[in-house]
Amino acid sequence: MLDLLLPLLLLAALAYVGYLVVGQAPKKLKKEDAVVKEKPKEKLPEKAKKPATKPQGKTPTVAAPSAKHADHALLAHVLKGHTGPITAATFSPNGRFIATASTDRSVRLTLRESLGAKNPTFKTINLPYDYSTVCSFSSDGKTLGVATADGQNVLLYSKFKTKPEVVGSFPVGHNVLSLLLNDIGDEWMTLLTVGRDDDTDIKCWNTSGTLLQTTSVNQIQNFHGVQSLDNRFIAVAAYTPEVKIYEIQRSKTGAFVKLHKAMALQGHTSGVTDIAFDGSDQKPVNRIVTASKDGTVRIWDINVRYKLEEDPKCIKTFQAPSGHYSTVDITPNGEWIAMTQGSTLFFLDVATMTIRHEVPHAQDDAISRIQFDAAGAELLVQGTTSRVIKVYRVPKA
Repeated sequence: MLDLLLPLLLLAALAYVGYLVVGQAPKKLKKEDAVVKEKPKEKLPEKAKKPATKPQGKTPTVAAPSAKHADHALLAHVLKGHTGPITAATFSPNGRFIATASTDRSVRLTLRESLGAKNPTFKTINLPYDYSTVCSFSSDGKTLGVATADGQNVLLYSKFKTKPEVVGSFPVGHNVLSLLLNDIGDEWMTLLTVGRDDDTDIKCWNTSGTLLQTTSVNQIQNFHGVQSLDNRFIAVAAYTPEVKIYEIQRSKTGAFVKLHKAMALQGHTSGVTDIAFDGSDQKPVNRIVTASKDGTVRIWDINVRYKLEEDPKCIKTFQAPSGHYSTVDITPNGEWIAMTQGSTLFFLDVATMTIRHEVPHAQDDAISRIQFDAAGAELLVQGTTSRVIKVYRVPKA
């Protein structure tokens, strides 16, 4: 009997062991599968880091609005009102007006004594279908000349107390960089137009539009043409290092005879960016200041016997710490020089040839022109595309 039961018991035991093995195997495989599936999850933190790194080195495509800067203590006035970039600005020699021209096809004459008021007094000259690139007063301040861009005309205005009226108009046939009104009395006014860029001609006209003379500076490109306030000399800053100074020769009656070269300034090693005379209609001209791409600002003594071919002498030099100055002017008494780099204005004390005042952000963008008034009390600052003119007080010595 036992012999029959033993095989049965052995088969039952084997069946039980087989059941245990087969039942546990799937569970073990499932755990192994779970481990395999979880392995890719270990790389997820590395992928998550990538989006975080993108903004760190990315430059914004939209420019941030320009920061507002606090007004400098020397800022006296801001002339507003033009709706386009200002192309030219100037003080009247008699101190009454500031003239501003703009691409908005208007010229404004602002009464200086009203600048402290909430609404300054001004007269407007409209230029239909054109705009002025330059404007300039006669030495008595009674006539304003403007040169237009498209028509290339010169217009003369007077009667500023009421409504400015055109008293003369004629074509000049070239793009005008500088307009100079050289007046010896009402009868013998001579207008000089200095060509822009590669037009290096200086043209002399009477008020009727008769061309009296054409002289070429022959210096590749003109940067600025100026005349002394006593009407004696005309000078042009140009592409080459030499500065040519001209004089108008007149008859005993005051009539124009010719424009001739009187002297030359030699010593710069690169082009001259700007130039200015000292003196006024009451104070004789003795000095001229030049700014050059060679980084120097130089003061020259032009009170020499130039008719005997005596050359002007460089008496003082200031070296820019870096770069060069693009515009320059000197007070009538010769005590201060103003000069600019970009939008920064500097006041140089001539006695010590040191910078005493620096005005950062003196205009909204790069400064294109500066001018002292006839009294040497204020400085006009014009930007390249700015719609305002800023006027600064001249520092006290």
